[in-house]
Amino acid sequence: MLEDPLAWTLEHGYPVLFGMLLFSGLGLPIPEDIPLIAAGVLAKHGGMGILQASFVCMSCVLCRDLAVYGLGRSFGERLLENRWASKLLRPRDLHHIEARMRRHGVAVVFVGRFLPGLRAAVFFAAGKAGIRPWLFFAVDAGAALVSIPAFILAGYLFAANIDLLLVWLREFRVLLIVAVLSAALVFLFRVRRKSAAESLNQEDIGD
Repeated sequence: MLEDPLAWTLEHGYPVLFGMLLFSGLGLPIPEDIPLIAAGVLAKHGGMGILQASFVCMSCVLCRDLAVYGLGRSFGERLLENRWASKLLRPRDLHHIEARMRRHGVAVVFVGRFLPGLRAAVFFAAGKAGIRPWLFFAVDAGAALVSIPAFILAGYLFAANIDLLLVWLREFRVLLIVAVLSAALVFLFRVRRKSAAESLNQEDIGD
């Protein structure tokens, strides 16, 4: 249940919060939104300010994501020979993600940020596929700017009605994922249409 890890995080404060943020991006099916909501609640009750909480959580998350990306870029298939790594980063999932990346590029990274069970595999595959570090960071940071401040602000505003917030979160998480996927598909369609138009213009100029 969502309430249990949230209550545990609020009880033990920032050390547990940052620990959950770390492990939520390392292949474990831990929802990243729980520690982010907890950060907002703690900010409301006299912890660090909401802007400070957003900055610290964002920094923690992006450093963690870059670490996973770096493992894929530096070690790739060699790391998967380790049985523990192959359990967290299942080769079958990685092959599927890599196929998507060859077709859709960095849009897969953007969408992957919102998928708790596949987030680490997506970022590892991005490094393994050779996506440039600055491009990975830019796309990941852009996706993080959509979700991280929103969850922290939600925790801050609904600190007195956290049960209601968790009900809404359960109800609308699927809708959020669908909305993100739809936005990514629209973006891909526009990019491909623009590329096709530019190719036609170049052919006309060549003729």
